[in-house]
Amino acid sequence: MKNRITFTANYDSDMKRTILILAGILAAGVMAFAQSIDGKWAFSKDLSNDPEMAGQAEAKVSVVLNLAGDRFTEALHMETRLTEAMLKQITGGAAGAAFEIVADATFGGSYVLEGDIITMTPDKKKPQINIKTNIKGIPMGETLANAMTPSVQKSMQDEMDDSMRYQVISVTATELTLKNLPSDKQVARGETSETMVYTRL
Repeated sequence: MKNRITFTANYDSDMKRTILILAGILAAGVMAFAQSIDGKWAFSKDLSNDPEMAGQAEAKVSVVLNLAGDRFTEALHMETRLTEAMLKQITGGAAGAAFEIVADATFGGSYVLEGDIITMTPDKKKPQINIKTNIKGIPMGETLANAMTPSVQKSMQDEMDDSMRYQVISVTATELTLKNLPSDKQVARGETSETMVYTRL
């Protein structure tokens, strides 16, 4: 009987410890997501230091993400321009030379938050994409820009055609930190996982 009592006492102690650990984990999860992810969030990134740019071009991308209920809308803005050094090399230092491509796109869809994973599924309707160029003083510049435009458009189209998955790292009253989880298809076309910190607007 003594051994049975000892076993019961140990079992009760282990159960209490397990319950306390689980309660702590749940409490941490609740605290981490005490703030709603609903709202308007902004993220921007400077791509100019990318090795592929190699001082030849400057590029920036910004995103405004609006989450409301089970719906999302996203506005993308991309700017790409040749650096002053590259313009000088191409034009021989001609004053006022410029080569810039600006692209804007908006799309929306539905999203589901399961645990800490958000899955966003774009609507089937054709997204709005607007591409503008500013070319000055560059021989064949317009021809080059026109040749690049379909590539820029396809890049944005790919972004808006695929379902997107993100892990919610944290959410506060002012910041939403997400880590994107690329699908096999997205990895195949060069996308990698990265952590993005959005600021509430």
